[in-house]
Formats: sequence, C-alpha cells, structure tokens
Amino acid sequence: VMVGLVTGKALVHAAGKPLVAVNHLEGHALSPRLSNPELEFPYLLLLVSGGHCQLLRVDGVGRYRRLATTIDDAAGEA
Repeated sequence: VMVGLVTGKALVHAAGKPLVAVNHLEGHALSPRLSNPELEFPYLLLLVSGGHCQLLRVDGVGRYRRLATTIDDAAGEA
C-alpha cells in the first residue's frame, strides 16, 4: 500500500495535479448499483478482493457494517 501511495504522490507532484484518494473497497461495495441503478439501500454484499473477504451490509454511500470476515484470504486470492 505504501509503495502505491508514494508512487502516486510522486506522479501527481511531477504532473502538477492534485492527489485524489479513493477507497477501492468502497468502489467494490457500490459497484452493484452501476449495473442496477434501482438497487436500493440497504443490501447485502459479499466482498471478495485479494485479502479482503467480507460480508457487508451496505446502508448507503460511506455507510457500511461488516457482518463477517475471513481470517484466511484464500477465497480472495482464488
């Protein structure tokens, strides 16, 4: 994570652009609404992304409740 952040900071500094922080897990949590804009909150989400295997209740943008998580990230790596 730190390597990516430092690289990003160097690139935006060199380009004279602002750094915009993005939580990629939030992107995963909200992506079902891209294909189904009528999807209403709350909804249940299985998030499987690398080391992040979680069952989340998505109550709204920026409002999430983790219901369960794995200790072993094997499901996310599969």
